[in-house]
This record gives sequence, structure tokens and C-alpha cells, in this order.
Amino acid sequence: MTKTFLLFPLVLFLAACATGQPVNVQQQLDSWIGQDTDTLVRNWGAPERSYNFKDGSMVLEYERNRVESYGGWNRPHGSVAVGTDGSALGIGLPLWMDEPRLDIRRCLIKIETGKNRVIRRTSFSGQNCAYAVQRGMGSK
Repeated sequence: MTKTFLLFPLVLFLAACATGQPVNVQQQLDSWIGQDTDTLVRNWGAPERSYNFKDGSMVLEYERNRVESYGGWNRPHGSVAVGTDGSALGIGLPLWMDEPRLDIRRCLIKIETGKNRVIRRTSFSGQNCAYAVQRGMGSK
């Protein structure tokens, strides 16, 4: 009975992980093809960079960066002990000291329009694009 009880939450966790669908970044971006740039800017905000060509077409560039930190002080995820008078006692001593490290994940999204300012092509590069799309940028 105990083994079954312990196994059940693990099975539920694995099933939840397996049902998550990966984000298809290009498919999300391509859903903007045919829309005008005013609608895009209203939804995403102003682009970081843009370029207007002589023929009236343009390129908009959106850049999304995310900084993740690793290392630093590692503290125990301990428990709180209750004293005899009902007060809470706890320990917050570090287990070890590690140098903090930063990882910058970048995503560059390019939106190309025709001279009528209607989106005709999208592209992206970088390793943060799925995160950016999941957070609302990239879908109508």
C-alpha cells in the first residue's frame, strides 16, 4: 500500500509533463502574416529597431532577452522547529558558497512587410524565442 501511495504522485507528475505541447515558434509568428503592422505594434509594443526601404516595405526587429542566474549562496530547504513557548525557530545558515553565474538567453524576431505595411514574412533566431512566445509575444 505504501509503495502504491508513493508511486501515484510520481505517475501524475510524469503524465502532466508528457501532456505539455512544445511551442512552435515559427507557427506562432506566421499567424501574423496578413496582419498590418499597426495591429502588431498595438499587441507587442514598439520594436527595438526598424528599417524603411525605398519601395515602402519595412523590417521590424523585436529582441527579447532573459537573464538566468545560477550559483551563489545555497541555503537548506529545512523545516521550522517550534519552541516550547510556541515561538518558531529556524536555521538559515548557508550550506556552501558558490560563485554566481549569469546566463543570458536571447531571441531576435524579424517581421518583414510589403509596401502596404502588411506582414509578409517572419523569422527568429536565438534560444529564448519559445519563452517569449509563451509569455504573450508572438501570438495574436
